[in-house]
Amino acid sequence: MNLLTPLRASADARQEKLAAQQSAKLREAQTASETLKSRSSEASEERKAAARQKIEQLKARLQMLRSMVGVDPEGIARIAAQLARELGAAVKAYASAGGNTAGMSATGAPAVASTDAGAAGAAGAEGQAGAQSDAQSNAQAQPEATSGAAEQQGPAKGGSGEETKSSNPYQQAIDEQKSQAAESARRSGEKQADSELMAEVRRMAAELKTLIKQATDKAKAGEPDAVSPQEARELDGAAAELDRAVQQAGADLGGGLVSLLV
Repeated sequence: MNLLTPLRASADARQEKLAAQQSAKLREAQTASETLKSRSSEASEERKAAARQKIEQLKARLQMLRSMVGVDPEGIARIAAQLARELGAAVKAYASAGGNTAGMSATGAPAVASTDAGAAGAAGAEGQAGAQSDAQSNAQAQPEATSGAAEQQGPAKGGSGEETKSSNPYQQAIDEQKSQAAESARRSGEKQADSELMAEVRRMAAELKTLIKQATDKAKAGEPDAVSPQEARELDGAAAELDRAVQQAGADLGGGLVSLLV
């Protein structure tokens, strides 16, 4: 029986080494996934920031246009149509960036969870293999021991190693829960910011459409100083396109946005 002990110890050592290698590979995959998510999120945030800045610029231009109301209704309607086109493009860009961020989190989260589960399993296998290896070594050393204290030291050491390693998966689970809570809080803040921005966009869109409608109504009434019927159709088209862009952006960014306008 003692002749087989070295062979078993060698097999257990190989098993422990393989388990450690697997655990390391899983950790590397998790790190790569987190890095990819972080880079994608940063790029999306940059696009959202640029779109938000554009919307703020359009808001300032609309305020200037508001001060000119009554001077040249037709000219104001033309400017309002241009602002409507730019606002529609900006809100599309904002929603596209926000949609990409949400999509990456949704696809990335399960992968990370699966990786954590695999890492936890590998850590558990590693701890079990380590405990078995220690037990075999202690069994081999026991017949040769000359001191009762030396016989007790081996099993106690193996038990301690098993306890330390088996605690790793629990700590990983706790860390993952904390990470998920922080991510949930971040997403909640982003959702609120999206809601407030879309509420402002809708107010701007409503004002721009009102300015455009004043000019197109004159054209439909046949007033002499009104814009031509063709230009009126173009102005109406700009207002309709803005409506579609705002509605699509609200759908892309998720529900819960309309209530802020009530």
